[in-house]
Amino acid sequence: MCTVVPLTVQALPATAVRLLINGEFVHRYSIAEMEGPRRICAALLVPCSFDSIEEQRPYYRSALERCFERRRSGDRWFLSQFSTIAQSWVGARPETIFGVRIDAVETSGIRAIRSSVELRSAMDIFQSKKNQDFNCAFLELCEHLRHSRVSSHLFLIHPETAPTIDSHCLALAAHDARVSVHAICRSHDTRIRDLSRATDGFYMVGEDLAELLPTLYQGLTHRYQASLAADVEIHRAQVAVRSADSFGESSAITLNS
Repeated sequence: MCTVVPLTVQALPATAVRLLINGEFVHRYSIAEMEGPRRICAALLVPCSFDSIEEQRPYYRSALERCFERRRSGDRWFLSQFSTIAQSWVGARPETIFGVRIDAVETSGIRAIRSSVELRSAMDIFQSKKNQDFNCAFLELCEHLRHSRVSSHLFLIHPETAPTIDSHCLALAAHDARVSVHAICRSHDTRIRDLSRATDGFYMVGEDLAELLPTLYQGLTHRYQASLAADVEIHRAQVAVRSADSFGESSAITLNS
């Protein structure tokens, strides 16, 4: 006999979401949003092409502004930018994180965002900032999120444009700082997929950033319960997105017997 099993899953607002149970797609289930806000601390890492290429400026700004509109009261936001040009990891600060130097605090590109005005101001300032190597910027954000008292999430915007990525080192740093890493790429990148999986994050590939980023953010700050009729013992649940324009997946959620 089938029994109805409630599952708490993330990122369900996506328009083409699919649910996997024990690695197999299920087709009949219902979704309900759970009561109560879920505050998070969010850091977004965007490429320098965000503002360096005139025609891409509205594209990124629209995505970030729409995402910021989805935040819940009490969510903390931080914004930083990475260079898409190969450069040395060596910074001006002697301390290292997992063997990687990070820039001094006074040269930090992290901007705290508390309003839509501050978001626009940060995007304007980025245009004249010298950008860090992707790895350095990532590690600096992890250190910034380390002391958060709420769930911390690092969103990577088109990280595949970074010339160098040490996914193993970054996964260790994120795990140590208790940060989940979520990525939106234009093209599939196994390094980024593995980084997201290792930190219980969500990995997506698609072109419509202005739709994907706000949807992913809402799926993390809002909580949803999926109820399905199952005649098998459920061990793992996973959210997947499959559409003509994008695909993605969450890490598998292991359920206690």
